[in-house]
Amino acid sequence: MTSDSSDRRTLVADTALSVIGRLGTRALTHRGIDEAAGLPAGSTSWSCRRRVDLLRLALERLHELDAADLAAAADRCAGQPEDRRREIVADLVVDWAGGEGRIRSGARVELFMAASHEPELHGLLREQLASMSVIGNRLTREPDDSDDAARTLVGFWTIEGFLLSLLRSGLPAPSRDDVVELLRHVW
Repeated sequence: MTSDSSDRRTLVADTALSVIGRLGTRALTHRGIDEAAGLPAGSTSWSCRRRVDLLRLALERLHELDAADLAAAADRCAGQPEDRRREIVADLVVDWAGGEGRIRSGARVELFMAASHEPELHGLLREQLASMSVIGNRLTREPDDSDDAARTLVGFWTIEGFLLSLLRSGLPAPSRDDVVELLRHVW
């Protein structure tokens, strides 16, 4: 794959995330992505023949971006006491709940729901969840802590539920202190 085609696929994926995050999956069309990205007509169809291919590309890009954010937060958490780890995770949640991060969080919710109706994408979602769980373990505990996968899952689902609640109700991004307090009740 040439750099140009790779750059174009990234542009299509980023544009798809933006469109989905702002307008929902109902706005995800090949023509709509071409227009929003400023690409010639048919460009998105060349990269992604079917709608499910476009959903897959958006999910893959979402995972890449989310995993990078989580990995960076996990790196900052290394060697930190539990209170400081909560603050680092709270910073990430606040970033995902406001501005451009809020658009990506909206896209995340929409994509997960759309993918749940596409059997072709179920395996990808399972792989991505497993990958995120590994990174998530680094956020919630030190390497020498016991392997407490339940704690990581509770933390993930609490954050996802919190973001969904904010998006659904139109509430503004929470303060860091509010998220830290929520996390104190979870882990």
